[in-house]
Amino acid sequence: MDDERLARDKLRRFLAEAEGFRVVGEAANGAGAVALISRERPDVVFLDVQMPGMDGFAVLEELPDESLPAVVFVTAHDEYAIRAFEVEAIDYLLKPFDRARLRQTLLRVRRQLRRDSGEIAEKIRRLLAAGAGERRPLRRIAIRSGGRIQSLPVESVFWFEAADNYLKIHAGKSVHLIRERLSELERRLDPEAFIRIHRGAIVRIESILAVESLFHGDYEAVLRSGERLPVGRRYRERLLETIGLRR
Repeated sequence: MDDERLARDKLRRFLAEAEGFRVVGEAANGAGAVALISRERPDVVFLDVQMPGMDGFAVLEELPDESLPAVVFVTAHDEYAIRAFEVEAIDYLLKPFDRARLRQTLLRVRRQLRRDSGEIAEKIRRLLAAGAGERRPLRRIAIRSGGRIQSLPVESVFWFEAADNYLKIHAGKSVHLIRERLSELERRLDPEAFIRIHRGAIVRIESILAVESLFHGDYEAVLRSGERLPVGRRYRERLLETIGLRR
């Protein structure tokens, strides 16, 4: 998945020469990558770090655990990201790469595919957390409405809600709408102050009053505002640990 046609052509040509690998599709942007991966469920994805609209990290955030493939990141720079990939044993290709480097990558891919899919998903989550920690946390959000720009302190926000390509910002009794994806915002927020509890919700930790157990192992987060939000199963353990209910 790469926004550069020449880079995709080169990679597809090299992979065609590799025994045991078959290219099932390609995408030129992040949204296309999410749709393709969700539909084809490939074993491995070569994913560019930087793509228009949605970068490689955001693509992974949009995928449920069961759809997470083994990932080889392709990048022209970003030294920190490369170090993070190496630590998590997820390979990368630094542009420009040659056939010899790709052969090394494919050997690592074969080893990784023999691992448990849950282990692959956990490594990707740690990688995303590492990438988020390197950035300076977001402190204020610009809200534009009717020709007016309001500066909203992040600490005044109770929770963020995904709404297609927009975000609803719930701040007390006010709800603001901005054009941004939840996964992109998550990487800009302070992980010590905010936590994702669902595919469609990020909550300020201090705004959580309680977490209640429901039927069939489901949970709800009760906010100090009185709102009740469902807790996604993949986020449940981290939430309980964060608020001190499980260690």
